[in-house]
Amino acid sequence: MCPASSWRSHMERSSMLLIPHPSCSKTTSWPDQHLVGVAGATGAWLIAQHADHDVAFQKMCLKLLNKKCKEGAASRQHVAYLADRIRVNRGLPQWYGTQFRLNSDNRLAPWPIQDKQRLRARREKMGFGPFSAYQKKLMQIQKRKSDT
Repeated sequence: MCPASSWRSHMERSSMLLIPHPSCSKTTSWPDQHLVGVAGATGAWLIAQHADHDVAFQKMCLKLLNKKCKEGAASRQHVAYLADRIRVNRGLPQWYGTQFRLNSDNRLAPWPIQDKQRLRARREKMGFGPFSAYQKKLMQIQKRKSDT
């Protein structure tokens, strides 16, 4: 696994490749997974999720995504990931425990989580399993990458 500074640099370069077209700011609806398919909806979510340089754009996307989710046409998990990403980008604790970072020891650690006592219920509502299982899975992925 690359050092934290290299990872940050990579993410900054990558996110610049995802600058949304100006017409995106005029969008009034989120790509419905029933119309564009799961792959198309996931692609749109990935653009929003990694547009860390533009939190206003992320917030607009979350509003549209959340509306489609309530209609049953978007993923609850996409809503949770994007909501957490926006909160982390704003310096706030995340709600669902989806966002991790490399700490000073070059190990994955979750960004701060708000009200950990209710984390399990929030995660269940969004279709996630236990946080401990998610954290363990991410640690295993990091270990495999560092072993190669």
